[in-house]
Amino acid sequence: MTLRRTILSLLVLIGLSAPAWAAEPIACNLKALNSAQRDRLYALAGKLGGAIVGREEISNGYALVEDPDRFPVTDLAEWVTLVAKCCPFLDYGIDVRGKGLSVTLRITGEEGTKPFIKEEFRELF
Repeated sequence: MTLRRTILSLLVLIGLSAPAWAAEPIACNLKALNSAQRDRLYALAGKLGGAIVGREEISNGYALVEDPDRFPVTDLAEWVTLVAKCCPFLDYGIDVRGKGLSVTLRITGEEGTKPFIKEEFRELF
């Protein structure tokens, strides 16, 4: 849980209203990346889309299984690092199991973000 969410949870518990900064918009800001970073993000996204071999809808987002032979974990980590800069309201996780034979990317978020995730990352679906 992020510090922001922890603070908000505490405010709710003690009956205070959330501050103005609490509501993060559900929108990506590509201006958070410079031109070279955007180009790299798009290049990685194209390769990642071709490496997805399984998809599962989970309660707060999606779990995507990718083939590490087609898209190395290091590239996946770079993709997550870049996309997290422009879509900071989402949460990302990488699970590596079986000595790297199984790699799962989790993209999750608050209530209402699942449709956004599916649309914004449509190349992965």
